[in-house]
Amino acid sequence: MNKRKVKYAVQKTLMIVEDFDFIRSLVGKHFQTDGYDIISAGNMQEAMNLGQQEQPNVVIVDFDMTSNDPYLIISILHNILPMSQIVLMNGRSRHCDTDEAKTAGVDKILDRTYDPVVLEEVAHSDAYMAH
Repeated sequence: MNKRKVKYAVQKTLMIVEDFDFIRSLVGKHFQTDGYDIISAGNMQEAMNLGQQEQPNVVIVDFDMTSNDPYLIISILHNILPMSQIVLMNGRSRHCDTDEAKTAGVDKILDRTYDPVVLEEVAHSDAYMAH
């Protein structure tokens, strides 16, 4: 019996949790060109529902969401998506407590004025692509 080698394509899904449509669109377009399937949520409820349905590899959460507590969103997403990497985008309009963010489940904190190359390196991390 001949064994055939089958290659499996890793589905890369990135979820953006951001209350401004423009920012979600901008970040989403950047990663779509890099081969990611993009899902986005404008609030905590959308993030929970989409996260459970889609099981993204990487989640980018805006710290400065006006309608939701970012630590609560991160904590919930960390619990329902234990294999996903969670990146917090710190917009600096209010103080981000690094220790509290890490306790909630953040894997990486980046400034909103991020270098796209750094965000891509985080998103491409092999540790999170096996999921």
